[in-house]
Amino acid sequence: MSSEHDHPKKRPIQYYASTLLLVLFLVALEIGILTLHLLWVSRTVSIVNLGLRLLSFFVMLHIVNQPESNAYKLAWCIPILLIPVVGGLAYLIAKSRTYHKKARKRIEESEEKTICAMSAVQEKLPLEIFCGKENLASYLNNHGFPAYGSSGIRYYPMGENMFADILKDLKSAKQFVFLEYFIVQEGVMWDSILEILKEKAKAGVDVRVMYDGMGCIRTLPRKYTKTLASYGIKAKVFSPFVPVLSTLQNNRDHRKIAVIDGKIAYTGGINLADEYINEVNRYGVWKDSAIRIEGGTEGFTRFFLSQWNISEKTLTENLRPYLKAKAVTNPTEAVIPYADSPLDEKDIGKNIYLQIITNARKYLYIMTPYLIPGEDIIHALKIAAESGVDVRLITPRISDKPLVHVVTRSKYRTLIESNVKIYEYTPGFVHSKNLVCDDALTICGSVNLDYRSLYLHFECGGVVFGRNSAAQAKADFMQTFQDSKEITYKKIPKCSLFTRIYLALIRTFEPLL
Repeated sequence: MSSEHDHPKKRPIQYYASTLLLVLFLVALEIGILTLHLLWVSRTVSIVNLGLRLLSFFVMLHIVNQPESNAYKLAWCIPILLIPVVGGLAYLIAKSRTYHKKARKRIEESEEKTICAMSAVQEKLPLEIFCGKENLASYLNNHGFPAYGSSGIRYYPMGENMFADILKDLKSAKQFVFLEYFIVQEGVMWDSILEILKEKAKAGVDVRVMYDGMGCIRTLPRKYTKTLASYGIKAKVFSPFVPVLSTLQNNRDHRKIAVIDGKIAYTGGINLADEYINEVNRYGVWKDSAIRIEGGTEGFTRFFLSQWNISEKTLTENLRPYLKAKAVTNPTEAVIPYADSPLDEKDIGKNIYLQIITNARKYLYIMTPYLIPGEDIIHALKIAAESGVDVRLITPRISDKPLVHVVTRSKYRTLIESNVKIYEYTPGFVHSKNLVCDDALTICGSVNLDYRSLYLHFECGGVVFGRNSAAQAKADFMQTFQDSKEITYKKIPKCSLFTRIYLALIRTFEPLL
């Protein structure tokens, strides 16, 4: 006998029809809700899209009217045109000035306090000491960088030459040692310096070390300042790296300064890491330069203290003991320590180069690791060469930044066509940032001929007026020309269509490299 479980009761057709209608109704309702949602979202997206496009348009108008280089404006306008929905917004985020204004205010306050503490005695130097280049001295003096008489300036063509001397000078320190460098890395060079600093700090010498947060992100432990503090060394990180979308992270402290007792100062391109003294060879022979200054060091002390005190809420220490330079009796040369800041919009580093290039009369020799200075400097170099000045540039044969090197080489053709001579240093990498002009003027410092150095970084250097220093620098250039390969017009490699297109794209975004 079968049970009802074996033969279930059949349900009427009306049941299935009603169920199907219910399902269809729910599906239709869901489609309706989804359609309304999409229509609402689409309308909202359209409104947002229109708003962002209008924002990008007004941002472009703002960029075009800024007092910045045309190349920099173009580098931003193109992505805004290509991606108008997000381009303008990206620019506003990247160029946010909220923190810049605060940083600028702190820098101005710190600079004002250090200037007030400086010696009130202004040296009166004989006009002939400037070797006919007094216009540059006047320009720098008008921007707060006075000239000092110097009793001795030593030029170093290689980092290892400087290294031996700076160790001796550090050992002689009795009052204070200030070190400010973009890169500090543990190794032979830094370890040797650190051992001396430990001894000096223990003996009561005021030892301070400041390094850049980005420059040392891979070379020093994150809390290395605490390690230095345990040795009695005061230490600070300038602008610790923070992963935030802001061009403030581009404003790095690229300076290289060492001041010992306010009597001796070093500056140039050399950081405190082993490649700079050729203890390690990453790119062949590392060629770098520096100068040692006796007398005229007060400016470098001022630059260091200004940077050091930016992070201080209130400046309570007495700065006068550090800024009490005495005039040099019967100076043989004049030196102008100068500094450049991305927040003051004065472009001191660029204008110094333009002034020297424009006023060169016999010759102008420049070493630079990167050649992306902007059209104004390129144009000035061409005019100088076309006017009969012997203009020569030395760049690396082996580069540490392949993309930047491609752009550097792309400048050769137009310069060579205007009689500018270009040499590539074949043994390795040139990191020197120096210049010699007319047997009268020498520059050595941290400024590269690229957009970052000329506009975005905190930089420094020394302008030296004197035939002795010029002779030292010129001798180095003449030797380096022999160690380099001249790039003639015929030797410029022909570019394929693909390479030309690639270079055209890269050149457009040069200021952002």
